[in-house]
Amino acid sequence: MTGYAQHLASHLGEFHGAHHRTPWNSAIQESMADKWLQLDRDQANLRWFDYLGVHPTTLTYYFAHCWEAVHKLYWRRCRDERSAEFVRPWRGNDPMLRSTHAVTCLWRARQTADSLSCRYPVFLNSCYKTSTDRGWGRMPQPNHMYSEAMLESALDAWENEKGASIQWPTSPQFRLYKRGGYSSVQRRFIVWLCNQIRQRESKIHTLATALTRRHLSPEIVAGVFGSEQLKRAQRLIKGNRK
Repeated sequence: MTGYAQHLASHLGEFHGAHHRTPWNSAIQESMADKWLQLDRDQANLRWFDYLGVHPTTLTYYFAHCWEAVHKLYWRRCRDERSAEFVRPWRGNDPMLRSTHAVTCLWRARQTADSLSCRYPVFLNSCYKTSTDRGWGRMPQPNHMYSEAMLESALDAWENEKGASIQWPTSPQFRLYKRGGYSSVQRRFIVWLCNQIRQRESKIHTLATALTRRHLSPEIVAGVFGSEQLKRAQRLIKGNRK
């Protein structure tokens, strides 16, 4: 990847495939059917905020990284705790160095999560929970993850996750250090976050968190929620610092 692309993905942490360069990404993409590449372009703005601007191949590697973690978790729960650390849901070291069919299925499963604007761990956990609840004898593979049943379950899981707590992105591009001149993506995030906060019973605590994390500026909070709400959130922040 280019330095800028690596910067965009750095908040996702270390995972296999995080530092692959653009030529390698391009080689993998050449094995994809045009319709799946077009789908990535069509839904580029649908992805969860942390995934915006990150190369699709890098995202697929990250999806595989999350898949492995969830697979180990369910292996530990449902199969054998002692061997869970040593299992992997694919053969070999690199999830993208497999057959074109296997890579395409993995790519499409990641795109399904993107179509829901869903964080990958939430999507994958939903897929595994659905297969476990239905008594499947085997752990789900990517080609199972874009079925209608999995899609509906994942959508419900994501809505429940958002309802239970605010989903905060980790990308530094959503920490708003300036008062204006936000990018279109940042403006979209501000609108999304304000809508999420409006649905909370305890808005003051959430506003205080948003201000502390610099996801919202004082000016935005005052403009959207009113100056009194801003003052209450600021008093809460000062109280927590004592």
